[in-house]
Amino acid sequence: MKLKTLFLTLFFCSSLLQLTAQKYTNTQSVATTTQWEGATFNSAKTIAENLKTSEKFSFLNTILKDSTITETLANEEMVTLFVATNKGFETMPEAQRDSIFAHPKLLKSYVTFHAVPGRLDAGVIERSIKDNNGTAYFRTLEGTKLGATMRNGKLTLIDSENRTATITEANFYHKNGFFHIIDGILFPRSNKE
Repeated sequence: MKLKTLFLTLFFCSSLLQLTAQKYTNTQSVATTTQWEGATFNSAKTIAENLKTSEKFSFLNTILKDSTITETLANEEMVTLFVATNKGFETMPEAQRDSIFAHPKLLKSYVTFHAVPGRLDAGVIERSIKDNNGTAYFRTLEGTKLGATMRNGKLTLIDSENRTATITEANFYHKNGFFHIIDGILFPRSNKE
């Protein structure tokens, strides 16, 4: 009896290890590659490595040069990021943008507010919105809530000040999760909820 229990335990553990080792690859353990506006995103690359392939993320690429930020993201087994293109950053007043880029704590807070632990593809976000009567809230790495709703048929993120950013492209893989492209910048509350 003990041998049977030991065998079943070992079988279960080895199966679990195989499943978790393949969480971002297909059944042949091949990385997933996606093209977007001239960029090539790959599930074997980090978020920083993926975004470097496009000039449309030069503001965010500057932020991701900070090793404390990239380490924070890398320490998450699974993380979903909402990444703004340069156009999103350009909607901010230049003085405000310069102020944020001058303060490492603000940069980290910005990135971690746009990061949600776990794997949230567009379908999961849509189901959460439906299951929560039109607005779903996700706890971010920054520690506050990020809202999501549907507006004009599009997934839209909402911060605590009712600023919005639309998800323009969804479901790209990176080494430890998903990322979605958004058209705006959101900010956490100055004091955590």
